[in-house]
Amino acid sequence: MKAYGIYLTLFAIALLLAGCSKPTREDLVQASETHLDNGDIETALVNLKTAVQSYPDDNELRSLLALAMYESGDLQGAEKELRRLVETNPKSTELLERYFFTLYHQNKFEDIILHRADQKVVSPIIGQLRQLADDALEIVDREADSQPSLARATEQPAIVRIANMFSAREYEEALDLAKSQSFDSKFKYFIAIYKAKSYFQMTDYDLALEELNGALRQWQSVPELNYLVGMSYYKKGEFEKAKSVAIDALKQNNQVWPRYILALSNAELENYTEALRFAEDSASNGIDKAYYLAGVIASKLEEWERAFNNLEKANKLYPADNDIRRAYSFVLLKLGYIEDAIVVIENTDTSMPEGAQLLSDTVSYLYSRGDKQRALALMNKKSKASDSSLLMRQQALLQLEQGKDVSNLVNKMLSENDTSFGTNWLKIQNYITQNKFEEAKLLAEKYSEINHQHSLLLNSVISLYEKNFEASLDYAEEVLQRDRTNLTALKLSMLSANELENYSLAIDAATELLNLYSDDKQTVTDLVFLYTKQYPNDFKEKLLKGVEAQALPLSVIDSLASYFIDSGQQSEAKELLLAFSERISYESHVKLLNIFVSQNQYADAEEIAKKRVETAEQKTNSVLSLIAVLEAQGKFNEIANLIKTYENELNDSKEIALVKYSNLLSLGEFEAAKQVIFTLERFGVTEALMSLFRGEVNFKQGNVNEALREFKSSYAESQDFGTVVYIAKTFVRMQRVKEGADVLVNELARTNSPNKRQYNVVAEYLNNFNFHERAIRVYETMEDKFSLTAEEYNNISDVNLKLNRLELAEDYIQMALTEKRTPLFLITYTEVLLELGKIDLAEQSILEALQSEQQNEYANMLLATAYAKQGRKDEALKVINQFEKQPSRYSRKWSSLRSLLK
Repeated sequence: MKAYGIYLTLFAIALLLAGCSKPTREDLVQASETHLDNGDIETALVNLKTAVQSYPDDNELRSLLALAMYESGDLQGAEKELRRLVETNPKSTELLERYFFTLYHQNKFEDIILHRADQKVVSPIIGQLRQLADDALEIVDREADSQPSLARATEQPAIVRIANMFSAREYEEALDLAKSQSFDSKFKYFIAIYKAKSYFQMTDYDLALEELNGALRQWQSVPELNYLVGMSYYKKGEFEKAKSVAIDALKQNNQVWPRYILALSNAELENYTEALRFAEDSASNGIDKAYYLAGVIASKLEEWERAFNNLEKANKLYPADNDIRRAYSFVLLKLGYIEDAIVVIENTDTSMPEGAQLLSDTVSYLYSRGDKQRALALMNKKSKASDSSLLMRQQALLQLEQGKDVSNLVNKMLSENDTSFGTNWLKIQNYITQNKFEEAKLLAEKYSEINHQHSLLLNSVISLYEKNFEASLDYAEEVLQRDRTNLTALKLSMLSANELENYSLAIDAATELLNLYSDDKQTVTDLVFLYTKQYPNDFKEKLLKGVEAQALPLSVIDSLASYFIDSGQQSEAKELLLAFSERISYESHVKLLNIFVSQNQYADAEEIAKKRVETAEQKTNSVLSLIAVLEAQGKFNEIANLIKTYENELNDSKEIALVKYSNLLSLGEFEAAKQVIFTLERFGVTEALMSLFRGEVNFKQGNVNEALREFKSSYAESQDFGTVVYIAKTFVRMQRVKEGADVLVNELARTNSPNKRQYNVVAEYLNNFNFHERAIRVYETMEDKFSLTAEEYNNISDVNLKLNRLELAEDYIQMALTEKRTPLFLITYTEVLLELGKIDLAEQSILEALQSEQQNEYANMLLATAYAKQGRKDEALKVINQFEKQPSRYSRKWSSLRSLLK
């Protein structure tokens, strides 16, 4: 039936065509003008496109077609038709005016200036449009107050004056002029657009919509006006209407602007997954400001790497935008890129309120992580340029932590506002730090004249520090009798009740706090502690019951798991996280995987990670966690297949690109790895890092000279300790170990405040390649700056042994053994004891090591050596016979030991 339908339709059309005569050009012109006057632009376009095919040289029809194209938003099509008309009619003033307007509205200012017109073709509009184009090209070099005087020249044509005023952002003046003048019908469309845009810029969205739905009633077919309608609804807070307009627009023209409106509207409607998709789509299609939107939405979804990728681009595009800086800095801190976040702050003007807020955010974050020294250093460095009371208050808090007197800072703030609760709170804290409780009480009493409730809070905190917990609780509860939503009172009630061992009351206060502010992670941690006190035998069950009943936030699970991990109860943490594996946060999901991996339970880790990938709406983080599990097992082919499987779902991010690169490198697919390096540039990866990657590939391929060149190039771009390690490794491959030692030692000396890991890397290199004197100097410096681990004591003992500083070697290895008695440490101890001639102790030490590593060849050689030195020839030979027949790096030593026994 379907085929018959098509046949009959075609047959009917053929009959109709056969019975119709060709319409005259006059009929086409008249019909098209009627459609245009009625606003039926689409029909006019169809008619006119057909008409010019029949009458290709008819200027009037082509002129109408250009007008229809312009009004439909097809500026490029209009430009093409008008250019053709101007070329065939070089003396037409009207056509040149319309052609210039079309160019001007596409910002093609150079085309206007460079167009060579007939000298006789002049008009005020043509002259003014040329001037406007010239001004537009130079506008970046112009001060805001030096707008061309043309904007105020009353002898200009009104249409040009309106355009100029609009360019100068004089929207109200442009609107007044548009309303007060009558214009030629050929400018009707331009005037209506300027009026709608002016209303929009003046935030009068109802009038903008009225204009758009009136004179410009065909806005649905014009992308620019479609955007204006959608944004007007968005600005009015009518997000569903904005969304509807954008969806319809997307169906019609697939432009990028509707996607941006969909991103904005979905974000406001809390459809964050959809919002992020449209925001990233908008950004990748040229709407630069969408990068910031995408970054903020990704942060809402806690997709931190995705947020980082978008905000990094936004920050490069708009480096002076403090909102972007603030969001970017927040994400950097979340990802642990502390140094990068600090760089953002250091490039910010903190004398401005937005900059002061950004500095305050960063300092607060460092403070909450316990990184108080860095917080204070940053504050001291950047707050000098600011008089912000917020920063002064934070600086006072940091100095109070150090036990400093902050009277001067507090008094300065009080001189500006002596009724500020926050500043008076600081003054009381300062009194408490100095044990001036009477002065603190007097201030609290005086403050009751300003705010009695706040005075009670001040008295509560004073009593808490005085260890008068009953009084502290009474004051806090008095506040809560009037206001159960006071967070400070609830916190004080919780702390005081805890000190009084009234855990039930403390739990109630903590629970209320979390109901009001569920993101308070410290209170969640406190709540878990309180439950362990109130219900020591079944606190886990009680907490889980509260979570299941939704009386407690799900974050309790994260905190309870952390409690078990911190107290060494990994099995409890694993059981708990498994029970909530589909609901826990991404951070807890990673904790669960780490437990499995630490217990070598890779199959279980894979199963959990794969399930998370299948159920997650946003795949990126879940796939990355699965990749980490596979990587731990060396399953590089599976990683490649995983990336291929989820290629469409994965966000095209720097993180994913780096995973691809690393995996290809592990698979030995070096050319493919190089191709990935080329793609990294679009993610803002620095040339220094790309040179490093190129060097790494060359190193793996054995192209050591090329690798060294790339590593040195990377270091020249960015002086990084890690790059120097690569340079040293390349020197080793080239058998130039002394040069490797030199570059490492020099870099350590150049680095400002090297960390412990850097000292260890240099010392271990020097020790491994027999630069023992240099190695011990590095270790001595490290010991002066840091507390050492058992492993580091063992390494220092080994260097002292090689330098024949035997007493020191014995001291250090004994310090290591005090912490733990591992086979490695016992072997080092045995070596030292043998050199000291303490053979019996050496025998005891090596036998203890062999209890857990019976087949360790080197340990058995030390045992045989101890037997030989004791004169126990048969026992020594028994050990030698067991290992000598097996070819190994110790074969010559076994032979030498046998010859000693003859």
